[in-house]
Amino acid sequence: MKYYKNTITNEVFAFELDGSQDTLITVDMMQMKAAEIDAHINPPPIKPTPAQQLSATDAGMARITEDLIDALKVAGVITDANLPAFAVQKLAERKALRSLLLNPIVSPALKNLGLKLAK
Repeated sequence: MKYYKNTITNEVFAFELDGSQDTLITVDMMQMKAAEIDAHINPPPIKPTPAQQLSATDAGMARITEDLIDALKVAGVITDANLPAFAVQKLAERKALRSLLLNPIVSPALKNLGLKLAK
């Protein structure tokens, strides 16, 4: 393949070496050098932004928060009454879904929450 870059849009095009597609090469295209082709085909890894890095930790932090709330309940420090109703509902839903992962038999807790198995 031979690679050309449109000098106006920076789009890259690949054409057959046999010349069968040369009619598609326009005056706005410049043939790329080997180093440019390599950089295009093998770009360096993109460093995630701080927002992406933070987002990547959300699932782990959610689990830590759930475990912390459970530990505080067991220790008698808090009860469900200390939490907003929506938080109690979300925690119950997540606990039921985790239990489903460990035991795929539908439990009454799942039925009470209105959760259904994906088919």
